[in-house]
Amino acid sequence: MELDELKRTWSEHARKLDRILSLNLQGLKTAQLDRTRSALGRFKAFRLREMIVGILLLLLLGSYIADRISIPTLAIPAFIVFASVLLPVIANIRQLILLDRISYADPVTTIQRKLEEIKLHYLRSFLLPVLMLPLYMAYVSVMFNLVFGIDVLAYGKAPFLWANLAVSLIFVVPAVWVLRNLSFKNTDNPVIRALVHGNGGKQMVAALEFLKALQEFEDEEQNGAAKQAASR
Repeated sequence: MELDELKRTWSEHARKLDRILSLNLQGLKTAQLDRTRSALGRFKAFRLREMIVGILLLLLLGSYIADRISIPTLAIPAFIVFASVLLPVIANIRQLILLDRISYADPVTTIQRKLEEIKLHYLRSFLLPVLMLPLYMAYVSVMFNLVFGIDVLAYGKAPFLWANLAVSLIFVVPAVWVLRNLSFKNTDNPVIRALVHGNGGKQMVAALEFLKALQEFEDEEQNGAAKQAASR
């Protein structure tokens, strides 16, 4: 009789312990999802601010081009600058759309897959600005015209133009290097880290780490349940 009562007591304690462990694991899952949601919220804020600034710049550049469309030495550099702003704006819009499609009720693997897609778009948004490094003279031309009212390409002195052409050619080397190394895996390099982490990428990395930890919790839970089922 005492043995049966002891077994019942032990079984009851085991059920209570399982329930407590299950509640603790659920609490950990909720906390990790909240951290993921918070990190992605900050990442989304970066994308919104960048998109709004980009749209304002596009409006100003559009007006600038319209006023100078008949002057190739002013219009062509402005078109180049316009394109360098337009593509990142489009990339931000795509990322915002993908962020809105994330449902935190989905399995962790589904959320991770969607974040990997967003991460890919995020890295691609750097491509054109980096490729624009050798064409920095376009920015110089627009700036000189706006600040000083000078058409530097049409009236700049030859030594100045040749010097800037030489600098443009030199910029090809760092542009190629950045394109070859631009990856979240290379953030130990200060240049890559500044590019990726300084533009909201740090929040993206944090969200992926939170999800990775959550996936590990779920795997441990499944392994524990499988072992319990096997022991019975």
